[in-house]
Amino acid sequence: MKVNVNNLRKKTAICLNTVIRKLNNNIDNSGTINIEADEIKEQIDSLSSLVMGLCCVYIPDNDDFKDISEEVNIEEFNPSMDETEY
Repeated sequence: MKVNVNNLRKKTAICLNTVIRKLNNNIDNSGTINIEADEIKEQIDSLSSLVMGLCCVYIPDNDDFKDISEEVNIEEFNPSMDETEY
């Protein structure tokens, strides 16, 4: 399957900027980020999907640019998960 890597990289950068903007807009005077998890869940999930998509991109017969999707694990952003579940 042919992938437009430039578009994938652009979408990843845009999604990351959205997360950063939301976090920056919710920093209080003490430096604490106060944001509901649900406010960033969609963007975090999108960013995870885009990063995994980048991990799947490869150039045939090129060990420096291979599919690494099975070598990495992207953690799930799960606001309802108890800390003991990590």
